[in-house]
Amino acid sequence: MEWFSFWLFNEPLGQNIYISTTAAFVLATFVNWIIGRSTIFKKPAKKRKIGIDATAVYFVSGIGLGLNLALMWLFVDILNIYPLLSKIIATCLVFMWNFLSRRYFVYKQEIDIKEED
Repeated sequence: MEWFSFWLFNEPLGQNIYISTTAAFVLATFVNWIIGRSTIFKKPAKKRKIGIDATAVYFVSGIGLGLNLALMWLFVDILNIYPLLSKIIATCLVFMWNFLSRRYFVYKQEIDIKEED
């Protein structure tokens, strides 16, 4: 979804890669947060208020967005890689940050409590 959104903003709508990257990333973060709360992190997410959960997820995602933009700058402006291919590579790398930060930062306390029971 993030790649399609990036392509849509960048190609047909003619936005530059940084606006396209940001728009696609924010949209994907929202969708991933909903999916994560309802599947992967379902049990620990039940113990958190949605506002607190969303704040934590958007905090770590903000760092992910910064990484994503930095990688796009490196791949497109420095290495001259095609923007959509650059977005695919950047998304795969930033995915690891997003998943690991949610696993070990956002939902860590709840997971540790569950394991002690």
